[in-house]
Amino acid sequence: MSLTKFKEKYSNLLPEVLSEVSLSLAGRVHAKCEFTRKLTFDVLSGEGDRIQTMADSAHYSSVEAFYKSNKHVEHGDIIGCLGHPAKTINGVIDGVYEMGRVFRNGQIDATHNPEFTTCELFMAYADYNDMVVMLECMLSGMVKSIHCSYKITYHADGLENPAMEIDFTPPFKRVKMIPELER
Repeated sequence: MSLTKFKEKYSNLLPEVLSEVSLSLAGRVHAKCEFTRKLTFDVLSGEGDRIQTMADSAHYSSVEAFYKSNKHVEHGDIIGCLGHPAKTINGVIDGVYEMGRVFRNGQIDATHNPEFTTCELFMAYADYNDMVVMLECMLSGMVKSIHCSYKITYHADGLENPAMEIDFTPPFKRVKMIPELER
């Protein structure tokens, strides 16, 4: 089924899963987020439309089978999906992030400074590891989408000085906060 026909047919779906309906869709991966090792979200685009798919390891024979099936899917790939039409209830996914320009330095002064961008992320019931996975997904995904690679070249001291390479390949290195601050 085309993405356009899918959206036409299921756009008014109530928050439910139509488990009695199985269908296949194909499209180009526009965005990809590995929410956890057991759950991924892809945004597929095609024919001028986009839909979000969710792959859950519960629908595979094992977590390893799920991982092997999904680990090679990259932004820009054309993939096929088999599943059930569904719409989630608002609030089912309790994690959000927001990126925005910062024009003021808070309480420091009232000057406008448009070259800063902030990133805030929140997740209900999340611990440190959940937050790191969400941040890794967001940052590495943005870098990969923009540069077609997890690695970027950065000229910290100007173009005339040597560049440094920054690697955003997940997983990121974990450090203990207090010992690192005391270093």
